Parts: sequence; structure tokens; C-alpha cells
Amino acid sequence: MPRLHFILRLLITGGLSIYCWAWRVDMPRHIVALKGSCLTIPCSFDYYQNPPVRPNRVVWYQYQSRGYPLVYDDWHSKSVIDIFRGRTRVSTYGRSCTLEIYPVSYSHHRQKLYPWVDPENVGKGTYAFYDTTVTLEVVEGGPVCEGPVQCRHTCKSQPPTLSLNIPLKEHSLYHSTSTDGKTKTILTTVMFVERDQQTVQCSFTPLSITPTTEEFLEGVSTQVRCTASYTCAQNIPTLTWNYGNMVTSTHTVSSGKAQWTTTSTVKFISAARDHGKYLTCYARNMMSRGWSFSAPSSVTGMAGSCIVIPCSFTYTQSRPANPKVIWYLYQSKGYSPVYDSTQGVVSKYRSRTSLFGSVNEGNCSLKIEGLKKSHSQDKVYPWVDKDPITSFHTIGHSFYDKTTQIIVSDHAKEPELSVIGMVRVGAQSRVSCSVQHSYSTRHTMLSDVAWEQKVERVWTVSEDDQRVRCTVSYPGGQKATSEIELNAECPIAPLSITNTTEEFLEGVSTNVICTASYTCARNKPTLSWNYGNMVTTTQTTRSGNAQWTTTSTMKFISAATDNGKFLTCYAHFTGAQMRKDASIPLRVKRNMMSRGWSFSAPSSVTGMAGSCVVIPCSFTYTQSRPANPKVIWYLYQSKGYSPVYDSTQGVVSKYRSRTSLFGSVNEGNCSLKIEGLEKSHSQDKVYPWVDKDPITSFHTIGHSFYDKTTQIIVSDHAKEPELSIIGVVRVGAQSRVSCSVQHSCISAPPRLTLSGSLDKTALDTQCCLMWLGAESRASLDCPYEDITMIEKPGNLTEGMAKYVACSVTYKCKKNLPDIVWNFGNMQNQIETKKMSKDTYQTVSNLTFIGSLSDDRKALTCTAVFKDGETSDSVALQITILQADVPFRVSALSRSCVVIPCTYENPQDLLLTRGIWTKQGDMNSYVYHNGRSEILDHFKDRTRLLGDLHNGDCSLEINDIKPFDNGPFCFIAQKGDTGYRFNNSCAFVLMKASPDKPVMTKIVPEADAGSVARVSCSVTHTCSTHPPKFAWSIAPLTNEVTQTALSRSVWETTSNISFTVPAGDGLQNVTCTAIFWRDKQESEIGHFIVKGSLVHQMLRSAPIVAPVTSFALVAVIIAVVLGFIFYKNRRKAEDSQGPPPRPEKRRSLFERLNRNKEAGERPPRPEKRRSFWQRLSSRREEGVYRGKRENQITVLLQTHSHENHAALRPRMSAEVRDNSGETASCK
Repeated sequence: MPRLHFILRLLITGGLSIYCWAWRVDMPRHIVALKGSCLTIPCSFDYYQNPPVRPNRVVWYQYQSRGYPLVYDDWHSKSVIDIFRGRTRVSTYGRSCTLEIYPVSYSHHRQKLYPWVDPENVGKGTYAFYDTTVTLEVVEGGPVCEGPVQCRHTCKSQPPTLSLNIPLKEHSLYHSTSTDGKTKTILTTVMFVERDQQTVQCSFTPLSITPTTEEFLEGVSTQVRCTASYTCAQNIPTLTWNYGNMVTSTHTVSSGKAQWTTTSTVKFISAARDHGKYLTCYARNMMSRGWSFSAPSSVTGMAGSCIVIPCSFTYTQSRPANPKVIWYLYQSKGYSPVYDSTQGVVSKYRSRTSLFGSVNEGNCSLKIEGLKKSHSQDKVYPWVDKDPITSFHTIGHSFYDKTTQIIVSDHAKEPELSVIGMVRVGAQSRVSCSVQHSYSTRHTMLSDVAWEQKVERVWTVSEDDQRVRCTVSYPGGQKATSEIELNAECPIAPLSITNTTEEFLEGVSTNVICTASYTCARNKPTLSWNYGNMVTTTQTTRSGNAQWTTTSTMKFISAATDNGKFLTCYAHFTGAQMRKDASIPLRVKRNMMSRGWSFSAPSSVTGMAGSCVVIPCSFTYTQSRPANPKVIWYLYQSKGYSPVYDSTQGVVSKYRSRTSLFGSVNEGNCSLKIEGLEKSHSQDKVYPWVDKDPITSFHTIGHSFYDKTTQIIVSDHAKEPELSIIGVVRVGAQSRVSCSVQHSCISAPPRLTLSGSLDKTALDTQCCLMWLGAESRASLDCPYEDITMIEKPGNLTEGMAKYVACSVTYKCKKNLPDIVWNFGNMQNQIETKKMSKDTYQTVSNLTFIGSLSDDRKALTCTAVFKDGETSDSVALQITILQADVPFRVSALSRSCVVIPCTYENPQDLLLTRGIWTKQGDMNSYVYHNGRSEILDHFKDRTRLLGDLHNGDCSLEINDIKPFDNGPFCFIAQKGDTGYRFNNSCAFVLMKASPDKPVMTKIVPEADAGSVARVSCSVTHTCSTHPPKFAWSIAPLTNEVTQTALSRSVWETTSNISFTVPAGDGLQNVTCTAIFWRDKQESEIGHFIVKGSLVHQMLRSAPIVAPVTSFALVAVIIAVVLGFIFYKNRRKAEDSQGPPPRPEKRRSLFERLNRNKEAGERPPRPEKRRSFWQRLSSRREEGVYRGKRENQITVLLQTHSHENHAALRPRMSAEVRDNSGETASCK
């Protein structure tokens, strides 16, 4: 299951990588080169989309903030910069971009290079190649050798030559390349070791004891020898006995090439009490001390500072409970401690040394403070044995070869200073400064003997920034400084052209603006246009710390011939020696006024419902008129063209079968007749089209042509006739009365009737007007017209004022009306003016402020005259302001939550107070700018995040309680006026525990010591207090970003890089998200550390173990079969030979193995014994071998003098060594 889980994660990670990156370039970010040698920079690229046209075309550049200096280009080899010309070549086989440099010179030191694949076709929009660079570090000396037969280097094509100072036999040389650009060259050989000065493995054989007798006589001196054989003279042992009071002598001889023997002879005098005990020989030297340690060969520190010598030790046997660590100064004689917790140390190290780490964990590291020049070149080594060092033999021992040399320097190492990414004015840039030193508990550990302190700073680059400097200071007063030139790039944005319309009107002036944005004032451009005869104005402004804008505004007047051409703006940047341009296409539509014809029609016509109306119209051509002009009438709309009369196509449904032309078109008459007028026709605006081209071929946006429409007004009230008396009315004389009326339907005019009488005292005459559905009477009085609402309220917003006006026209000045509104508490202003002789108009202007309760009510204005009144009404449509608040948000209890809120903010509405309340109780304030107004439960826990004037009303609730679910609603005030909003309430859903973080981009396998990257992200609902991240490993870099996933959910991500720890197998990395007020959630990622010998052995164990077992079984079977064959052959040879003579003494082998032929010549009766008797005379051998020292014991048999003579015939001794050979003496 873990393996399946790992495969799934690998597939998912790979899929995401493929989805996110179309291109990638793989190469080391830093590489070391040997001066005078060659350098191979491994490089490969891959892509899944936007393939290159020439994948074998690879160009290398020197990284610069400006320009592209060539390092390698096979097309333009002469343009390569001097320090690389003729020294570079590229391998492009199989998507490779590997670069080789030969020879390497010191001018290449700290050069940053990057490749570009097919630069003519693959642009930076596809992949920013300059973001993946490699930095060269040129060193002097030789390759890095890890042993006498293994070296690392960076010149794969010309590897170093390896040689040994010993004869080689069957030697071979092979190379292996790693991903960091280094190549390992290994020499393998078969050699015969002749001298102990070579670094080889020394061996020992088991000790052997050879006594001169099998039994020891009490009080009698017997010589016993103990022999130690070994291959290296430097490993001469010290031989001792468990009977230390005996006389011993020791001598050492060489018995051949690489073979040494040390013998100790003891004159052993036994006592009666020694019977049954063991005589033991011990061999002791440094190699048998039972423990080992690991420490570097040298460490370097600064004078006045401190240094740590890393050291670890292991025991081959059980480790003592409280091991003691002592450090000694290497000297040719004696032991001078530099650290000892129980006794004094060398004076120059007194009070300066201490252990660094836990001894119980196998750590023997030494810390030396206050380094002096007198410490330089000293060699020190540790001792971790329970026995003192003086109890071991040390002559010529290699233990001293493992000392650590202390090197003290007075010169501070320059820090490494680098700028990460491109340096652009106005953009944020990051600079990194790092230095290696010899001790730290807080900084990154690079190796066993070096730590790194790294400082990164991010700043916004300004035009005045020329260089950056980093200074490192040591406790001893040493300082070192590194400085680099920034050469900041001044980005220049592409030109942009903006215009107020997509289409240009012929002959109409339109403002077109060309904008150039740049970051450096010295690059101020000169702007010009390809239409140089137009009026232009230029302005330069500074919109930020490093942001300049120059604009050129042209008043462009287009002509019909400009259609299809381009309007181009040019910018010449003198400071950057650069020229840019931008163009827009010209879409010019002909002016309606230049269409070649014109028409004349009234602005409005009035007709009676049920009657007809004729819209008089005439047209003329300024040029030759078409033979058969076609007339179409359209209904005016904001978009589109809907015909109300067209002889060739359908018309709007409400005008269908009701419209026709009235008059002859050939005579220039375009009049339209509409029959069967309905109220739905009222307020419609119509206009004619008499052009040979369709109306859609002309530009119409905002054209005055629409101002020439004719509005249709349909009335239900018959218009009163005009009644007048002609002449002077005299009693008894004839008088003339005239009655007239205007109408719009010539085919069905109204009918007039006149009635009345004349007498001496009064004049009573009436005129009756009969329409097709209406009747009107007029008398010689002061008539008035219907009042009309000339400015209607339209759509109103609650709490916002709007002007509404009503107008009424009447006769007789004395007939002044009183205009009243049904909303009497509003401000009302009345104005009366004379329109013509005896005609007056009164207008009432009402300032109306509506509330939501007035929605759908009627707003009525009434003109009250002496003899009647007239009214006009409109239905009110009042809405409230709109807010945008999510219906529900999630919150982590005890943390904080942000409720996003925005609202419509009209320009004339400046709210003065934002308030959050509980739903259903508008006086339960959750937030109010007056603290005393807020509920005690929410005091000091809420605040408004946004700016009300910008329409932002977001609320933050801190330390949110489990029952703070709301709903919470937003309202506002302007002065004493309150405003409510739609969609302004949010419900809070509580969570007891935070979201679990998600770990991504973790590598499945990594080499120990390499740099890996991993990301950890978590979602939350409090943008003002995002969670923080804690890692189980020390990050090298840590970049935290925050992204809004939705209006109420954010995601915080931590991207770190870290050094893969030492060790093999599965390793864990833990990411902990710490939320506001300390709630935590963790995620554990796994990866495999690979690359060491142990790791390779474990991976190969499933294959090696069965093969080894099979080989071992085969060897055992072969040995058994060989032994059986040897026994059978020996028996056959003995049976064919002559029988032994009786008087001849037989060998021990013959006596112990009775053959069949022995039965043919039985021995003399007094001499022959049974098998068990012969076996009883043998004595068992006791062999004991110590785990720590090589030793052998012999069983002592001691008898009194009285029994000695009787037992002598049966005395024998048998000594068996570890090889299985047996020797006997008698």
C-alpha cells in the first residue's frame, strides 16, 4: 500500500507539473570549474506544447540586465564576447543544451550563463529562459579527490589521469556523471601489498599457544609459547598472560612478505591449586580498542572567533554507560590533553574548549573558542575508551593519522552576493548575501565543518540604485565586503492607444490618446502621429515611485477616405535609444448629413384613439435622384431598426396592416398614414429612410438624425374647438360666429355643429365637435388643458432626491390654478409664465424623496381651477441599494473571520456611517463607530475593514465565539437618513478545528545533502490574520503567498527549500499550520533518501540474498562430497599396501582409525587395548576466544610426584588452533 500511495502521488505530481509548465530547462544553478581545465555544464530541456521550430538550435547568453551578450552561437560566432570566443561548444543531441568551455580562465569566475532554445521562434512569453541560470566558480589546484583512486571533476570530455605508486594489474578506468555537473572518475586495479605505507587493510590471525608438555608438574618450570601473526608491522601487539608473576620474554620476526610474528614465552611454574584452571594469553594494540571515531582531517576558523570539530564515535561491542571523551594534542611523545573534564589541559587551550553535543548520543565534537594564531597547524584527536590511552600500545600506529588539523586565518572570506532574478526599476527585486563560517547554532549547516549564514532582502528598485554592497564582520574584528553593479533595467511598456469610440464619425472630432509608460525619467519619449495635421497635446505625469506616463491626445477628425487605414502613434525614447509604435484600425462610417438627401417632417403629430393620423413628409436629393426611390419608415429604438412601413418585408406587429404611404413618392412625398390608432402607439417615434443603400451601411451612434423623428401622440380627450364672434355684437344686428378645430385625419374629419340663441341681455352660443368616438363642447369662457407631468420620477432609490415637474396651460390670467401633490410634505416650487396672448403656463417642481414603503404608490399632481380641476399620475418604482455579501461564510472558533461586503455607491451618495446589526433587530449593533452603541458581547472584537466611500463595507470579527452565527446585516447612514441594502446579510458557520494543510511538490526521492523543495498550503477565512507555518526541518528559503479562492475563503502557501538530511530510506517532513490564536493542524510528507552504499545494498538485498544463499549451499555440498571421496580413496590405498610390521609403531591416525586389515595381524595381547580405553587417554581441548582480545587456553593437569611415573605412558598434550589442525606430543 505505501508503494501504491507513492506511485499515485508521483503520477499526480507529474500531472500537475505537466499541466503547469509547458517548458522546462534542467541544469545546475552553481558549478565549480578548474582553472586551465575544461568545464561541462549539463543541460537538458523539455516541453509539452509550443514546440520549437529548430530544436537543435541552442544559443547560450551571459546574464545581463540589458542586452543579450553571446556566449555561444554557431550562427554568429564572431559576435560571441571575447572571454568566451573560440572556447565554447554545445551538444544538442536528444533535447540537450549541454555547454562545454575549454580552457577555463579566471575571467569566467562568477559569470552567470543561461541557454535559449530556438531564440528566433521561441519567445520569452513561452518560457523565460533567463530565469534559469548557472553561476561559474573558478578555482585553482587539482580535482576533488575522495581517496587515492577516486576523483570528482567537471570536465567529462578530458578527465584527469589517475595513477598509483604501486604496480597495477588488470586495472580499469570508468566515469559516472551526476546531476550537479560533476563527473566521478574511478580507477580499479588488482595489487599485491608489499609495504605497510600504503593505505590497505591489515589483517590478524588467531593467537596460538604451544606448550612443551601436555601436563604440568607442580613446582616444575615449563615453557609455554603464545604466537600472534599479522600482516602490518605497525600493528605489533603487546602480549600478556593472566599469570603476570611469571618470567616472560617476547620477540618479533618477519617470516616473509607482509607476514609478521610476535612470540611471548612464559616460564610457567604450576601449583596444585592451578589444576583445572586456564592459562590465557592476551594480545592488545590500538586496533583492538573496540571503538572507532570519525572526524574531518582539517577545519578552518577565523582568529578571535570559535570553531567546532565535528566528531562521532561508535562501539563495536556494548558501549559503556557513561563514556568519557578526552581530546589530545598530537605530539611525537606523550599525551597532552586539550580537553579533559577531570584534569588540566594545555595552557593555550585552557578555558577555551568544551564538548559540543551529547556524548550519550555518540557525539564527541569539540568546540574551541577564542581562536589564536598559536592554535594554527595544531593536530588534535579524541579518546573515548574506558581505559586510559597509556594502557594501549601505540608505537607506529595509524591512529595518529586520523588527527584533525586546526587552521586559523586572519583574512575574512568575502561573502557571496547575488541578485535573484532580473533587476528592473519599479519592480521588487531580491538580493541574497551568504557567507560560510565554522560555527553556528542558528544557521544552515552545509557540511560537517561549515555553516552558512544567509541574508535576503527585498526592495523596490529605484532609478538611483546603482550598486549593492554586503559586508560580513567577525567577532575578531575581521571584515570583508562584496559589491556588485546592479545595472537596473528600465522597463518600457508597449504603447497603448485608447479612443472614446470603436467607430469614427465622418467629420466629427474624436479624442484619441496614446500612452507611453516607463520607469526611468531619463527615458522620457517624444510622441508623434502619422496624421501630423491634427491638433495634439502632450502631458507627462508621475504616477508612483518609479512609474512615469507620457500621453499624447489627438483631436482626430476622420474623412470617408480614412476607412480601412491605420492610426499610428510613434514613441522615440532618447535615453534608451529605442523606438516603439502602436496602431489601431480606422472604421469610419459616413455621416448621415452627407447621405445625399434630406427630408422634412413634424416633430410630433396628435391623433384621436380610434381615428387615423397622417405624418406629412417630403424629401429632396441634393444630387440626382434615383429612378424609383424606395421609402421605408422605422420605429426609433436605441438599438436596431424595426420598420413600421416597408413594402417588401414585415413590420412591427402593432403597425401591421395599419400603415401606408400618403401621396406620390415620385413627387418627393414620403407622408405616412396610420389608421386605427391605439393607445399603444402613443409616444412612439418614427422616421423615414429614402436612400438607395440600406440604413445599416451608415453610422448612427449619437447622430442628430434621430432628433428629426416624429413622435405620435394618441389622445382619448377630444380637443375643444376654437369658437369666436366676428365683428361687434349689437342687438338687432346680424352677427357672425366661427367654430374651428384642428385634426390629423383628412380622410375622416370631425363633424362640427353650432347651436345657441341671441337676445338683448345675454350671449349663449356653443359649438359641439363630434369625433369618431369623442365629443367636446366649447363655450366662450376661460378654458384649460390637461395637466401633464413633464418630468417623471422614473426608477427611484430609497432616500435619494429627484426632481419631478407638472405643467398646465390655460386661458385667462385670472384663471391662475393651484397645483397640489398627494405628497404634501415635499418641497414644492411653482412658476407661472405667459406663453402668448391670453395663454399662460404654470409649472410645479417637486423635490421628491421616496422610501421603500412608497413603492407602487401613485404620485399625483392636480391643477385646481375655479371651475374644475385636472390631474396626472404615475406609479412609483422605489428600490433599495444593492449590496454584495456572501450568504454564508465559514469561521474557525476562537480565531477570526472576515465577511466580505461591497455595495453600490452612487457618486452623489457619500455615506457617513457603516453599521452591522443582527438580522431582525436593527438596534442590536454588532459594529458601530460609536463604541458605546455596540453590544457588550461584541465590543472590541469587531472592526470595519473597507472604505465606505469606495463601496467597501467588509467586517472583521475577532475571537469569534461558537454561537456567533448571526445572521449579521449591513446598513448605513448619511446624516440622520438611514439606508438599507439588498443581499446584505451573512450567516456564519462554525468549525471546531481548522482545515488540514495540503503538502505538494514534494520529491519522491532525493540525494542526501541535495536541495529539495516542498510546498504546503491551507485554506482559511481570516485574511487579516493568515496562518503561519512551522516546518520540522530548517528551511533554506521560505516564500509565503496568499491567494483569494473565493469572496470569503483564502489560501496561504509556504514554499520552502531545504537540505536533504543524511541517512537512507524513508524520511518525513512535517508542515504545521498555526492559525490565529494558536490552533494548529499538521500534514506529514514522505520522501526517500538515496545514494549511499547502505541504501544500494538494501535495494539489492532481494536479489543478492538468494544468490549468496545458493552459492553457500553449493560450497558446503562440494566440501562434503570431497571429504567422502578422500576417505574412500585413503581406505582403498591402505588395503592394497603391505601390512605394517608388528614391531613398527603406528601413527596416531592409524591408531584412532582401525582398519579391517588390522584384524589379520592382531597385536600382542598385553599391548592391545579396547577402543574406549584408547579414547579415555585423550584429553579434551578447551578453547576460549575473547570478544575483545585474541586469546587461547590450555587445560592444566597437575599430578603429584608419586603418580608421575605411573602415569607417564599415558601423558599427552593436544593443541588445536582455529584452523582445525591438531598436533600431538608424547
